[in-house]
Amino acid sequence: LAPLDVTDVTSAAFTPDGGRLLVGVESGRVELLELGERQRGEAADATVTPRKLLTFIGHNDRVVRIDTQPTPEGVAVVSGDASGRVIVRRI
Repeated sequence: LAPLDVTDVTSAAFTPDGGRLLVGVESGRVELLELGERQRGEAADATVTPRKLLTFIGHNDRVVRIDTQPTPEGVAVVSGDASGRVIVRRI
């Protein structure tokens, strides 16, 4: 799988705790990224470098929508692509 290029991003959603970001891309992948925390003393606008945790495949077209919802089992992730395909996952 190719590395994530910010120009390929077509949709995004934070997990309910705000610590992870799901990113949909042109190729149909959904990437789960962990957002690092700023160190004490860093400016509020300091750049945070995300770490890729997972790559989900299954879409055959660009991902146009991602949403998250807390559940008793974790977090439900719903993603939809331009062809109308919808995939529900738990993380």
